[in-house]
Amino acid sequence: MTEPEALTEARATALNAALTALQPVVALLLDAGINTNELAYFVRWAAVQEAATRQRSLGKKPSISRIAASTGLTRAEVSGLLDTKIPSASSLELAPRTADKVLAAWQNDPDFLEPNGRPRILSYADSPPSFSDLVHKYAPDIPPRAMLKETIAAGLVAEVASDRFRPSTTPVTQTISEKDALTAFGAKMNALGATLLNNLRASPQRSLYESLVHVAEITDSAVPKVTKELERRCRTFSQSIERYLLDQSLSDENQSQTATDKTIGVIVAIVRNPTK
Repeated sequence: MTEPEALTEARATALNAALTALQPVVALLLDAGINTNELAYFVRWAAVQEAATRQRSLGKKPSISRIAASTGLTRAEVSGLLDTKIPSASSLELAPRTADKVLAAWQNDPDFLEPNGRPRILSYADSPPSFSDLVHKYAPDIPPRAMLKETIAAGLVAEVASDRFRPSTTPVTQTISEKDALTAFGAKMNALGATLLNNLRASPQRSLYESLVHVAEITDSAVPKVTKELERRCRTFSQSIERYLLDQSLSDENQSQTATDKTIGVIVAIVRNPTK
């Protein structure tokens, strides 16, 4: 096989992979009423920004000529796209919420645990340790009353008697707005795509864990049962991972370290018809 043929085959493989990955993205854009002309503009903008980011990572100032050469755009187009800011909603906060940290501390800090390791039933501020003490320790910038109202409304805390509270034992069904769901779509696709791309580029010793497990031959009658069981197992796994990450976050806060912005976590999803 000659080099041009190999290059053509590699490009075709990359294009087929990109088209498959783009299908849910295109579906999302069509649902939002974004036409192909707008999509093409955003693709050009993303290509220019990526090319500029690569140059900056090498310690160089982005060159319009080099970006034009790598993207196939004219220098005028590159110049205009470099100076354009795409309006966007604020990015999804993937770090644990303040309420999650407070709840994690309630279930891990010995000051707020019974001798048997269960979370203490706390008064709002009657006697230490109280819910107010908990919030002052782990969320000092949030008024304890506001935190109490928020966690009760979210189903995270239950009032078991007058002025007596404990973490809820009832699983909470997360409800998010359509705007938040759309923002989450982008964040999740970006995180997953970045992981897969890292593994394509990295040596085996530096690759991140990834796995796609599926069986192509599941009977129609078995699908509901299998899906329900997968959901149960995935939810249990995700909750254990979230608890671990929250514990690490709380532990790090008690250490004097230089803070850096890092996002780390796991995406767990159930795959249906992965080849379609």
